[in-house]
Parts: sequence; C-alpha cells; structure tokens
Amino acid sequence: MADSSPDRRGTEAAQRAGSAAHLFAATRQQPFEGHVDVYGHHAKAGGWFVIGWISHHPDRMALVLADQAMLPASTIVFHPRPDLGHRGVGFVCFAQQEAASATSLLAAMVDVGGEGWAVHAAEALAVSTQADLTARVTKALTEAGSDAQSRRLLELLQRRDAEPAAGHIEAYGYHDAAEGWFVCGWTTQPWPDDSRPQSIRLLLGEREASGDGYAVLYPRGDIAGRGVGFAIFVRAADAAEPLASVHLTLLAGERILRSSSMTNRLPPAQLLARLQPILAAAQPGPQRDVLQTLVRRDASYRAEPILHHNGPSRLEIDLALQCGPSGLVLSGWCAVPDSAIRDLRVLHGSRSSSIDLTRCIRIDRPDVVEALNQQGAGQIRCGFVAWVPDAIDPDRSVVDEKPVLEVELEGGRTSRRTISPAAPGGLAAIRQLLSIVDLPNGEVLSGFNNVLGPAAAALNAARLHVRTDFETIHYGTPPAKPRYSVIIPLHRRLDFVEYQLALFSAHPHYAQAEFIYVLDDPPLRREAQQSFPSIFTRFGLPFTTLLLEQNIGYAPANNIGLAAARGEHVVFLNSDVFPDTADWLQRLARRRTALPDTGIIGPLLVFQDGSIQHRGMSFRFDQEFNLYLNHHIDKGRRPSPELDVAFHPAVTAACLMMPRALATRVGGFDEGYILGDFEDSDLCLRVQELGYRCAVDPTVRMFHLERQSQGASSQTWRRNLTLYNAWRHQARWGETIRQRWATA
Repeated sequence: MADSSPDRRGTEAAQRAGSAAHLFAATRQQPFEGHVDVYGHHAKAGGWFVIGWISHHPDRMALVLADQAMLPASTIVFHPRPDLGHRGVGFVCFAQQEAASATSLLAAMVDVGGEGWAVHAAEALAVSTQADLTARVTKALTEAGSDAQSRRLLELLQRRDAEPAAGHIEAYGYHDAAEGWFVCGWTTQPWPDDSRPQSIRLLLGEREASGDGYAVLYPRGDIAGRGVGFAIFVRAADAAEPLASVHLTLLAGERILRSSSMTNRLPPAQLLARLQPILAAAQPGPQRDVLQTLVRRDASYRAEPILHHNGPSRLEIDLALQCGPSGLVLSGWCAVPDSAIRDLRVLHGSRSSSIDLTRCIRIDRPDVVEALNQQGAGQIRCGFVAWVPDAIDPDRSVVDEKPVLEVELEGGRTSRRTISPAAPGGLAAIRQLLSIVDLPNGEVLSGFNNVLGPAAAALNAARLHVRTDFETIHYGTPPAKPRYSVIIPLHRRLDFVEYQLALFSAHPHYAQAEFIYVLDDPPLRREAQQSFPSIFTRFGLPFTTLLLEQNIGYAPANNIGLAAARGEHVVFLNSDVFPDTADWLQRLARRRTALPDTGIIGPLLVFQDGSIQHRGMSFRFDQEFNLYLNHHIDKGRRPSPELDVAFHPAVTAACLMMPRALATRVGGFDEGYILGDFEDSDLCLRVQELGYRCAVDPTVRMFHLERQSQGASSQTWRRNLTLYNAWRHQARWGETIRQRWATA
C-alpha cells in the first residue's frame, strides 16, 4: 500500500522540485527549447491554462493570443517530464482573463536572462471542453506535487459556484491598528448598494482569511461607463503570503477578483495615503463610516496594554451585558486612577461611545485590593458598573463584530481589550442586570439615574417588543353579555383558583360575570390543563383561561386579559384575594356608579386576623432612598366602624374595579413597570389626570394573603426590581406627587 502520509507527500514534492531545479541548472548552457502541448480558456477559473515543457527557467512568462493581446502569467508550476530526459521540464501556466477575448493561443513568451523566447503553440491541442481541460490540468498538477502554487490552481479549477468578476486588484496591504487587510481596485460587475457583500474572503497564498468585512464602491474617471472602483477591508491576521484573490458572497452568488503581476502590496504609509481619497469619494453610509474609522487608527492603538504593564492586570471587565439593540452595561474594576485616564470608550462599527466615570456606580472591591497589594491598587472602590447607551452599532454588516473597550491615558498611550457581551434577553437578562450590585440606600437614586434605570428600561422594552402568543380555553359557556369581567393573573401558584371559584360559585349573581384567568407561567401549563376541568366539574361556574407562551409580567398579562374582556365593568383581582361577602361585585359597581366622578373603586382588604392590609394608598418620600414610595394607609391596624367611601390618591390592583371603557381609554397598565409594583398607582394617577377620583368602599371587605400568589425570589434582584419600579414611577409622577399628595 502506498504511503500517503503528509510527511511522505511533502518529501516527494520536495524531491520533484529539486529535480526540476537540477534540470534547469543542467541545461543552462544549452540552446533554448520549448513547446505548448495543450491550452484552453477555463471560464470558471477565470483565465487561460497552458501545459507544455521548457528547457530554461524563465524570469517571466506571458501568453500571446490570436487577437494580439498579451496576458502576463500569474502562476507557473514546474514538474519533471521523464520523457524529456535532461532536455527540460514540464510546466502548467495560468494567466487571468475573465472573458476569453480570443479563441486560440499563438505562443507563450518567456524572458530568460533578459532575452525573449517564444514557446510556439502552432501544433498544440486547443481543448474545447471545460471538463477535458480540467482533467488535463489536474493530471499535470498532480504530477507536480502539492505545493502552494499547485494548490492555488487546483482551487481555481474546483470552484463550481463562483462567478468570475471582471476587474483587477491594484493594491493591498495590512493595517496593524485595524488588525486587518485593505484591498482596492476596480470591477466591471459592482454589487447594488442594497445587496452589499454578505461575506468577504481573501486567499493569501495557501490559506484563506475571513472575518468582519466591509466594502465600498466609488466612481473612477479612468473607467467611467465600464466599471467602478472598490475598497475592501477584512479583519484577519497578518501573513507573508501574497494576496491571490478576493471572494465576495452576494445575493446573486459569489464573485471573484484576482491579483496579477501588476498587483502591489503597499507598506502602511502608502496604503493609508491611497485609501484616504478613495474613502472620501465613496458613497456615504455605514460601510464608509466604518472604513474611515479603521483608517484613522494609528500605531498607538496597538500600544502595550495598560491591562498588564508592570505586573498583573490593571483593568478587567467581569460582565458585559447588551441591553436592547444598542445599549451596553459593563461591570468590572479599574486599578488606574481616574485622573490618569483621558478617555475610556467603547468602539463598535462606526461608533465611539465615551464612558463617564463620574456617572458610574462605584463598588468596593477588597478582592482586587488584596490581589494587587504589592502593586498598589489604589482606593477600595475600584469596582464600577457603567451604562453605555449607544455602544452597539445595529447596522447589520457589523452586528457580529465584537465591541472594543479602549483606554486613553493622559500621556497619550492608548490600549484596548475586546468585549464579548452576553445577550440573554427577556427576564433572564433583567434578573442578571439587577443582581450585579446591592446599592447602599443613599446611592439608589443616582445608581438608577445613571446606570440601572435606563439599562433595565432598554431590556424591558426589547423583551416586550414582540407580543407573546397564547391559547384560549373555555371551561363551560361564558355569559353572552357579561356585566363584569374579572381578570386574574396566575404566577407560581394554581391552588388558589379552586378556593376562589368555590366562593364565587356560591352566589347566583356570578352568572353575570366572566372570569378570565391569565396563566403567566408556562411551566404550569400542563398542571393547569389537568386540574381546571375538574374544578369546573365540581363548581359548575364557567371560566376562561389564557395560557401565555412566555412569562411577561403583571402589567402585560392583565392587559391581555383586558383585551379579551367583554363586560361593562372590569375588575383586576389577585389570585390570593377572597371575598367576605358573596355580592361584592354588585356592591362595588353600585357604589361606583352612584359617584359619577369616581373612575376606580376598591374594597377594604384585610388580613386573616381582620387587620387592615389595604384601605387606600398615599405617597411618602423616603429620605434614605430619595424616592417617593407607595404607602398603604393604616396597614396592620384594626378597621374603624366608618361606612362612608373614602377617596385616596391610589388604590391597589390586588382588587380594583373600573369601567372597561375607561380602562381601555387609558391603555390599561403601563408595561414599563417590570413584573409587578407601582403599575396600579400609575394607573390611578393617569385616571385622575382625566378628572376622575379613586375610592375605597370599606363596607365591602375581602381577605388578602398579600404576595402569596407570587412566591419567593432572590433578595438582591427583587429589591432592585422594586426600586426600579419606584424610580420609574417617580420619574413620571414625582413632581405631581410633591405638589398634591406627598406626606412626610
């Protein structure tokens, strides 16, 4: 069995190359000889192949076509020809020409030691089919061995899906600061502006380079009417191999642009000088903006990072969290004094977004101080959480490019580090954000103003951008024209449904009500579908369930229920609230209707021991948090014997009745509040802006287990979630509350 290992193949190729060199050396004193055996134009490879033999090693080779055109050879591969003995060696020559301008080859012209010789093709076989030409060239290249030049020609033959593009690569070069290749030239087959290259690959010698790619077109007066100029950038590592071709993936297919003997690799200074006028003339847009940003980077961009100078790391990013389409939260630490930093910025695509260290949340990091004790870590509060609202460039061409954190010191040194943002999305991202830091009470307002507030808002807006689907299931036949629509969101627990429906079914007036349970907890879907039919069978009270596809939170879940409601009065009710009297719906409706300026009414809510849980809400300013917080009036006290309706700034949505038309008019609950908290007082304040009042009827009493319908959660993130909702509430209503309802 033949040995086909890489080492054996490499040895054989070296021996063949050595034999060819020996033959050329041996024939140096002989008269020049040579002949073309086979030739033909290969459309998919984009050029002419010539197979023959030659006695002297040429300095250059070019093909003379029947129309007198002369094409320089871009690649020549030599291989031994045993049939020639010491007379010469075989060769395979390739010359680029995308479209065949002639049907026959007259000669191959070679330059040997300054003298020109013709290798005649008069008796050569002109191959007519692409398949035959491919087979003959492949056989000759196989005899030549597997070196870089042979592999390049085989790669050209084997490209079946590529569409050659007429044009020329004029210059290219590597830009250290941008960490990639710039290529410029012209093409007669430009891509439309709305279908720019989806990917760009460079063939550099034996290897392929691909990465973030950008491309622009610009007008060229020298080829006006025939084509346009182009400039291309591909982020990839530097290499010594010459650029062979550029491969562009377009909506219409793949195009290839190839180098020739006239293509020059430019040093950095000449490359930038050539690119600047090209980009100035290019069509404006995100692609040009990115290329101009890359070109402007100078050598200091790759200076030795401050992250590791004179010892261990001096700056680290522990967490990068993308918030919405463009926002970015960075959590980490920096042991470099703020006074030594001229600018700290995030670069992505065409964007450069500075980070204001004075607006960051600062965190004690004793672990960093201990680790860097010998190097001097500076103050213990070297940890930070920063919000960068416009860090991520949403342009589709750079969406996969990682952002870069760049640090510029006062002395002018610049260093950087690549960031890999997490983008979990949904409530998972909000929970991750709000678990980063447990703010001291006195820093809550500034921390939410500068970082956590806008970041959480961006995450929440992104998760609610696409509305969730849901399945509607009716148990029994709902009333044709219900007077009341009772909307009850479910989360974490389902057992209260049985108790509620048992109590609701005890009064005949409930036949006028439709009960809508909104399951905002997809993992409980199967349990609900198993238990709800049995509950309906036992109590006989019709009800409807809306089974949401994802957990979206209290406000949007209630709004989905509101959209399905048909009653004159709508009631928002928690699943852990139970009536003390069977006719509570009718009594609340009569009381509200008797007071025409009352838009919202609620009952007296009590704990199991009869003490007050809720009889209306006011607002109190918390000196520690610097926030207005909702205050439940007389919570924990015994109810007074008063029987009159009391008007208050707000009523809890644990049980709240209002006209469905009014609820629809104000748009239901504001979904900007996450999960639950403050959306009920926000609703009440919006209703009062329309001239209505909010009331509590103490003669209607209901039991509230308070938060038993939610379940437990992590202390840090849940605390921050409540503070976020309070921060959002104050941003909207703070001044109104201060003027009308604030209490000490």
